[in-house]
Amino acid sequence: MIKAENTKLLIDGKEVTNDYEFIADKGKMEVQIEFTFDGSTLGGADIG
Repeated sequence: MIKAENTKLLIDGKEVTNDYEFIADKGKMEVQIEFTFDGSTLGGADIG
């Protein structure tokens, strides 16, 4: 997601996604998911 525009992150016209699934075992937890893509066209956009 491009935060400033509130839009989906697209690279070469395709949405950047991940199909990672997890089951929370605590009321509050942190999950880190790694993405690999060519970000050269993002021009410093804040994504998240």
